[in-house]
Amino acid sequence: MQHISFYVFASIAIFSSIMVVLSKNTVKSVLFLILSFVATACLWLLLEAEFLAITLILVYVGAVIVLFLFVVMMIDQEFEIKKIGISKYSPIIICTSLFMLAVLLTLMNPYTYGADIVMPEIKGSGNNVKILGTLLYNKHLFAFEVAGLLLLVGMVAAIAISFRGKQDRLSQDISEQISVTSKDRLKFMKVNKE
Repeated sequence: MQHISFYVFASIAIFSSIMVVLSKNTVKSVLFLILSFVATACLWLLLEAEFLAITLILVYVGAVIVLFLFVVMMIDQEFEIKKIGISKYSPIIICTSLFMLAVLLTLMNPYTYGADIVMPEIKGSGNNVKILGTLLYNKHLFAFEVAGLLLLVGMVAAIAISFRGKQDRLSQDISEQISVTSKDRLKFMKVNKE
């Protein structure tokens, strides 16, 4: 039964991933991406990686994809995707795709991919969340901290790139507000009666 479930969820994940790329409507593309993430989470549940499955659903589907869907629905979709014929870049695209496929098939070798490596048993722990936490904060603590630092640097870099300098915005100058006297604030004018 587990093999049948694996093939069903893997087929759904592959089909929805292909439809993400081939769909002409961007909203449908995001919905197919949600379906792909759900199928992948089901695959992780079959592998008894409940923590990763719930994290995928909560973080990606619950936050990131909802944000994608919101942005896509807010953008004007009146443009039409034109059918692209054979362009001058097609040979380069085909050669690059075949090279990437060859690299992926080479790396999928069990001796280089690590399929022969067995996870060590940790004594006294029953669920995979505890095992993952123990491995992450004991054996791989330095790599975990470096990954967090790289994410922080990436976030700061994204903010720095998107910052366009000082623009014409309303802002307060506290020293200017404090130095104002009553003569500067009120202006008396004489009005002639007619």
